[in-house]
Amino acid sequence: MGSRNSTYVALDLETTGTNPQNDRIIEIGAIKFTPDGMLDTFSTLVDPGRSLPFRVHVLTGIAEADLRDAPPIETVALDLARFIDGLPLVGQSIGFDAAFLAVSNIAHGPLYDTFELASLFLPEAREYGLAGLAAYFDIPFAVHHRALSDAEAAREVFLALRQRLGDMPPRLLEEAVRLSANLNWPLRGLLDEILGGPQLLRSDASESFDSLLMPDRGDEQPVLSPRGSSPPPTPEDSLAYLAHAQDDEVVDGFERRPQQLAMTERVAESFQHGEHLMVEAGTGTGKSLAYLVPAALHAIRRGERVVISTDTINLQEQLVGKDLAALRKIIAAERGAGELRASTMKGRRNYLCLLRWAQARRQPAATVAELSVLIRLLIWAPHTATGDRSELNISQEEQSAWDGVSAQNENCLAGPCYYVKQGTCFLLKARKRAEASHLLVVNHALLLSDVAAGGAVLPQYDHLIVDEAHNLEDEATATFGFRASASTLGDLLDSLAPVGRGKGGLLGVLRAALRGRSLPLSSARLALLPDEIEDFATRARSASDRFFAALAEVIVALSADQFGRTAGFT
Repeated sequence: MGSRNSTYVALDLETTGTNPQNDRIIEIGAIKFTPDGMLDTFSTLVDPGRSLPFRVHVLTGIAEADLRDAPPIETVALDLARFIDGLPLVGQSIGFDAAFLAVSNIAHGPLYDTFELASLFLPEAREYGLAGLAAYFDIPFAVHHRALSDAEAAREVFLALRQRLGDMPPRLLEEAVRLSANLNWPLRGLLDEILGGPQLLRSDASESFDSLLMPDRGDEQPVLSPRGSSPPPTPEDSLAYLAHAQDDEVVDGFERRPQQLAMTERVAESFQHGEHLMVEAGTGTGKSLAYLVPAALHAIRRGERVVISTDTINLQEQLVGKDLAALRKIIAAERGAGELRASTMKGRRNYLCLLRWAQARRQPAATVAELSVLIRLLIWAPHTATGDRSELNISQEEQSAWDGVSAQNENCLAGPCYYVKQGTCFLLKARKRAEASHLLVVNHALLLSDVAAGGAVLPQYDHLIVDEAHNLEDEATATFGFRASASTLGDLLDSLAPVGRGKGGLLGVLRAALRGRSLPLSSARLALLPDEIEDFATRARSASDRFFAALAEVIVALSADQFGRTAGFT
């Protein structure tokens, strides 16, 4: 039997809606338990004192008649508070349930959210809903959206997650505790419990954690070697592969389509003769395989790289995950085609920078979002082969924290970075995979960034396929153009010198640094710099106001002129 500090209450509430101030509880399910087993249960329907929304009836199966003789929450609250007895509450998004308890003044201990636990310590999972987590751990979960059943599922998911924490290296959990030191983070109590008590925060914990990182994966492939003397594959070769894919059912559900065969033949001819080709392919054509098969055959036999550009990162991942998987089956189905090597490459901000991550771990996290990202990286970084953020579920609220540890704005490959020298830099690995690939899948933004950088972003390539090419113009406008507005210029000037002498901004920092200091004669001009900055900001702000006012007048005049001509006025 577990001790009291290993005793929990799994809780789930069914309610009339999502607002604790206006909605009411209609069902309570609670289970008191330890890691060794269940101790007690608490279950009751609750009269909400109002009509039951039909959507809640459909979701839960609870009917108005079921609640007619149920006790009100005022009658149930004391018994539930005694049952909880100040113990930690376990549940899926348990903060929602705790908000309803707070309205009825029902006290409890820390909140152990199974959703948060899983998102932090189970980064490989793709679904973090209760049903998805139950399926991940092979936990039976037949009845959904009934309080006691949901509480039981949450209990079993929590125990599986707790076991996972217990199996992790203690140093990893210690690092998570250290990173949370400045935050009121409920899960720290659970980690302390698993570690055997509150942990002393060692100053060397961040550095010592590096020894768990980045095992030698030995996954490098040789750089492509062009074979100009090899004859290019013929259109008949590509068509034969597609026929083989259907005849032997190499690809499940594969169907030969006349439009796909015609496109495949034309793409193969363009490779064979070095021609440019533009194709408009409607939905259902099977255009991906129509260009992938001839492109792969040409790249393998000639040792020449083919870059494939898609509109977005999502389409890029879809092409890699679905279409390239089918292509590998087709190419592998025929002997003599050789090994197909394909990879994907994205912008720098999509890759974890190990140096910036190490720097971020030198002090505790400043926000819950930053803590969430840093802890997930502790689990994920030692095992990922790519360092690609698409393997993690980074929310919009966590994007800023990810940006702080990503490789964006870092010229790391050309610098003396420790991780680059060790060959463990994820950006470097992506570059090496690209250099070894027959097919390199990128997106339009990265393709155009390579154009803007004079070919310094992507490895040299011989052939280019632009999928969703009708969107390339818009992306080019975004890449090579710029936008300016009165508000963005104003914000920029405010960060330099806010209105009001010395009130913050870079100007305020500079004035504070110079205040009371006697400067040598050679640096006398430095004392004049704050006034020069303030004068520049004032003149720039005035010029910006005049410019945008004049621009607005031109737009109004042009609009009036256009309206007059459209209406037939003279």
